[in-house]
Amino acid sequence: RWSGLCDFTILDGIILRDVTANDDLRGIWMRGDHNIIRNCELYRIKRTGIVVQGGYNMIEHNVVDGIIGGSNHKYRGNSISVESYYKAPDIRINCEYNVIQYNHFINNLTHAGINIFPATDDPRQPLMKGNKIYYNYVANIGAAVYVRYQVNLEIIGNIFVHSVQDTSYGSPGGAITFDQNRKMNPYPVPYDGGIIKIYKNTIANNTDYGIKNYNVNTLDLKNNVFIDSLSSNPKYLYLSFSYTAKDIKAEVDSNSYYGRGWWRWGVGTNQKNFEDWIKVSGQDKHGKYYP
Repeated sequence: RWSGLCDFTILDGIILRDVTANDDLRGIWMRGDHNIIRNCELYRIKRTGIVVQGGYNMIEHNVVDGIIGGSNHKYRGNSISVESYYKAPDIRINCEYNVIQYNHFINNLTHAGINIFPATDDPRQPLMKGNKIYYNYVANIGAAVYVRYQVNLEIIGNIFVHSVQDTSYGSPGGAITFDQNRKMNPYPVPYDGGIIKIYKNTIANNTDYGIKNYNVNTLDLKNNVFIDSLSSNPKYLYLSFSYTAKDIKAEVDSNSYYGRGWWRWGVGTNQKNFEDWIKVSGQDKHGKYYP
């Protein structure tokens, strides 16, 4: 474990196995900016594989296989967690402009494969800018991507497969979640997230939903492939916008949907077939549905 304030540091080729001695262990933990973590392999980590607190970091070509989780849901973990750091009254390290690319994150049902998490104890709760998630493979995970308070985020070219809901740890069971901070929410819902680009991802075989958006506006969601639900859940949602329909400003088009699933354009409404989805949302006019 590397834990401390460091900038312009490269970790390359580290292999860690069976980091399981107590509930709260991480594999690699770095706090700082302009760092690189690449070609590392982490197997069977108790809580979180890689923790990065800071900005302008590169996390690439790593493998995190097996987050075990602690004795209860408090100790659920992430394959990688990119976080802010706040210490009262005015010490702040923001998680901005990080790149997470070409990694394999697999076998973690306790929480998320990729977690981007601003400091929730910061009274200003600033929005985090410019993080990028490119060409990762994330499989057999509680949630492939779980993010809060992002501006101009990009999620492009990833494969997210088999996100499984695990009620013992509270994992969502969906591929991409834009969550709200339920403790402190100084922004309107939905807030303006700039242009959040979700392009050319494959999202397959999840138990609950493909993409669930609680509170961020201005999504640009195009050329993605959604493939069936994993379970027999008749209310499986390919896409869910869980706030008032009149406030949605997303652009959704040219996506492909296979198998069975519903859509939600605004809280309290479900579209049970593709024709209704297009009619109600006015979106996906160049999309395709393959039953």
